[in-house]
Formats: sequence, C-alpha cells, structure tokens
Amino acid sequence: MSSSILILVFCFLLEVVLQLVWIVTDYRSLKEKIKWSLKPQTLLFSSVNLITGILLIITIIYLPLPRTLLDPLLIVIGLVVAVLGFIIASWAKLTMRKSWAPAEQPTIPNQENKLIISGPFRFSRNPIYLGVILLALGTCIALRSYLIFIVIIPIIKFYKASIVEENILEKKFGEPYLEYKNKVRRFI
Repeated sequence: MSSSILILVFCFLLEVVLQLVWIVTDYRSLKEKIKWSLKPQTLLFSSVNLITGILLIITIIYLPLPRTLLDPLLIVIGLVVAVLGFIIASWAKLTMRKSWAPAEQPTIPNQENKLIISGPFRFSRNPIYLGVILLALGTCIALRSYLIFIVIIPIIKFYKASIVEENILEKKFGEPYLEYKNKVRRFI
C-alpha cells in the first residue's frame, strides 16, 4: 500500500504542476480568472476532480485490485502514460500562449487571434484534452484502480467539447482550419 500512496502523491503533484502551468500562463485579468473559476461548470469540474481523488484514495486502501506478477510493469506503464499526458497538456498550453481561451468564452481581451498548428498541435487537434485523459488513465493504471473504468467519462466529455470547439474554430478561421482539420486527427 505504501507504494500506492507514493504513486498517488506523484500523480497528484503532476496534476498540481499542470494547474500551476495553467495559472502562470493564463493572461486574463485576476477578475476574469476569478469570475471563470466561480462558474457552475468550473466548480462542477473541480468537485468531480476532488471526488475522484477521494475515491482513488478509498479504492487503493479499501478496495485494491488483486496483486499480480504484472504489477511492477503496470506501475511503470501507468507512470509513463501519466507523465506523457502531463508533458503533452503542458506543452500544448505553452504553445498556445495568448491564443488560448476557455471553450465557453471563445474570445477574450488581449487574446491573439491565430490558428495554432505547431508543437503538439501537429499531431493532435486537441492535445490538452489528450494529455489530461492520459494523465488520468496513467494514474489509474499505475494505482491499479477500479476507477480506470470511469476514465470513459472525461473521454466522452472531451469528445463532445472538441466538436463544439471545432465549430467555433471553423467559423473563426474558415478554410485554413478546415485544411488543418483534414490533416490532423482529433486526438491521436
């Protein structure tokens, strides 16, 4: 169990650092950030993250998966996937810089109005979503948690959100975005 706690702490730290990347690279005013963080959708997302973290702790303590000979391999694979997810999401956010905006607020003051197709966006139209999914999936694999099955929820949510965002980007950038969309996959 002590290795599970260390893995959980490590993955939690990845999540915290990812949140710090978001805070540091968010160019909106403090007032806009606070207003956005108090929206019901943002509060719901934060609550789901907190509840999932609590459930992870409960499942690794009280309801662990049976031990197998593959556990060390699963831990390594899970940690590699989690770190890869962290790197992809952070790289994408840093690549976007002032072009990033929350999906529900497609334009904000001081936002750069350019289509980003470099960095991780060469491989995925939604590398932030991909990174967050990989981080969650890797954490569940490394912890050998039954909660791996609920990773389908963010996959569905991010899939739906990506469709909405693609419609916004098609209207905003027109033909250049359509060309990009035809060349690069939605996730991987």
